[in-house]
Amino acid sequence: MLPVQASRKGLYMGLVAERAAAEHGDQLIILDHDLDLLPEAGRRMTFAQLAEHIDDMAARLHAARSKFGLGLRSSARSAQSVWRK
Repeated sequence: MLPVQASRKGLYMGLVAERAAAEHGDQLIILDHDLDLLPEAGRRMTFAQLAEHIDDMAARLHAARSKFGLGLRSSARSAQSVWRK
């Protein structure tokens, strides 16, 4: 497992994925469930692919901010809550 230090400012998931991709890019990972935002991505992917998906989602959130005044800036905080039965 890669050591990641969280701070009071939070944990930057993009950096976590970027770092994992840099060190273990071709390593296959298997998720225990589909990604809620990208179910078509499936449960099997490499760290590099996961980092690409996270980067793409960050770019979409940034574009939504630019186009519609919505979305997130790079310094903004976000959280995801998922209810599972």
